[in-house]
Amino acid sequence: MAGCGSISGSNSGPYTNGQQVAISAATVGGKTFVAWTGDTQYVDNASSASTTVTMPAQAVSLTATYVDTTYALTVTYGNGSQSYTNGQQVMIYASEPPDSGKVFDKWIGDTQYLDNASSSIATVTMPAQAVSLTATYVDITYVLTVTSGTGGGSYT
Repeated sequence: MAGCGSISGSNSGPYTNGQQVAISAATVGGKTFVAWTGDTQYVDNASSASTTVTMPAQAVSLTATYVDTTYALTVTYGNGSQSYTNGQQVMIYASEPPDSGKVFDKWIGDTQYLDNASSSIATVTMPAQAVSLTATYVDITYVLTVTSGTGGGSYT
């Protein structure tokens, strides 16, 4: 009997030559399975978290490898779009207004993850899901005061 060592997975144990052994990578919080490493020439599909090992007449050692799971942050009319890990804090910045008669108003979208949706520079605390935010702009208004006449009010 030959041994099969499966680190970060299931089905370690002694097996016979030619025996087909199902293996599965362990679930690791905040991580995504990448591939099996080690004696992968005996593995049906080294890039599959669940696969089969055909045991040779010798011991086999396999290790499940992982990367941090990331989630997309999409920032429209601003900077900060990229993929980030759960819990990561990311500064986002609104772009300059589309024309000189506008000013930043607020962020819209998944604003529950922002520290301040009314600030053109804000911090997003990434959840374990994709986040989408859009900077919005409003017209700049000016007050016209007319004394002893009509026509006063706010105007762009």
